[in-house]
Amino acid sequence: MHERKVSIVGLGGGGCKVVDWIARTCPGAPSIAAISTDMEVLASSHATAKLQIGTVRTAGLGTGGDVNLGRLAAEDDIEMVRSLFEGIDLVIFVVALGGGTGSGAAPVVLKAAREAGALTLCFAVLPFNFEGQQKKECAEQGVLALREIADALIVVPNERLFEFIGVSNVADSFEKADEVISDGIASIWKLVMRPGFISLDFAHLQAIVRNGGGVCTFGYGVGVGPGRVEAALKSILEGSLLEKGEVLANARSLLVSIAGGSDLTLKEIDDVMKAISARKQKDAKLFMGTVVDNDVHDRITITVIASEQWSSDPAPVKAPEPETADKTKKIKSRAKDLQTKLKLEPTGKGRFKDVEPTVLDGEDFDIPTFVRRGIAIER
Repeated sequence: MHERKVSIVGLGGGGCKVVDWIARTCPGAPSIAAISTDMEVLASSHATAKLQIGTVRTAGLGTGGDVNLGRLAAEDDIEMVRSLFEGIDLVIFVVALGGGTGSGAAPVVLKAAREAGALTLCFAVLPFNFEGQQKKECAEQGVLALREIADALIVVPNERLFEFIGVSNVADSFEKADEVISDGIASIWKLVMRPGFISLDFAHLQAIVRNGGGVCTFGYGVGVGPGRVEAALKSILEGSLLEKGEVLANARSLLVSIAGGSDLTLKEIDDVMKAISARKQKDAKLFMGTVVDNDVHDRITITVIASEQWSSDPAPVKAPEPETADKTKKIKSRAKDLQTKLKLEPTGKGRFKDVEPTVLDGEDFDIPTFVRRGIAIER
């Protein structure tokens, strides 16, 4: 049986912080890579692979919010980027949009993973409203670019995320946010690599992503101790991430991951699925799987990926065709065919029209030699 290979990739400052949390707190995690232009971000990372891009252009610093610079940085080192995805079946990206590296480099890196044949899931974190209109618009352009490339784009607005967390201290809030996104990512790769009693294998995940896909919404709930299921469900059904259950009601497809320790019971799984099923549309597709982690005790985590679309027969995504000599030749030929003859006035002698012609031995030397001698000029 082919063992599926998973890679988790953080891009830019925000993305690298999330994957760093996974590297520090998830023993046995798959390959973790951090990609950035900033050498300081990579120096503090615990990722198993670190890739600095655009060194010549940025001198090891950030992009200063320049999206074009971020794109060029990734393109400059595209061969190194491609090497990260050789033999990988599933790539889970995480990126904070709105900055130069996130919005600029992410589409280039994601495209390289797709071209390598990997299934691509991208968690894209959107900036706060108070960060300004320019950053908001930059993030929106990033979303538009990524949705055309990723198999599934999971959008996580910071406004909803921090309302969900509800922690007032700035440092603790960002740390908790990294934990929430990390848990969501972990729940997906564990479904593939550490299936529980009710499994959801890679083929299922592939079908779900490519049939549902598009722009998805991320939901998360965790409960500890007595009443853990009720606490986790309250976060899912009443929390801000899924807009107090409204996202569930509008979804066309739902992927639910239930993770716990060896003390996870069938009744708990049944309670979770009944509560979520009661909120969804009757004809919405529902897929679920469980993860049993022996390192976890007295804790349950519920992760939901919701999509407002579902296609039973999705159109295959075609990679861009490279420019070839034949294609270039056809384009030139087509352009030549479209060229029309110009309707010019008969050629005269201009200011020499009243001057007597220069005639020697019966030949008019005012007429070009090749015309007088009937010489054909090759075109």
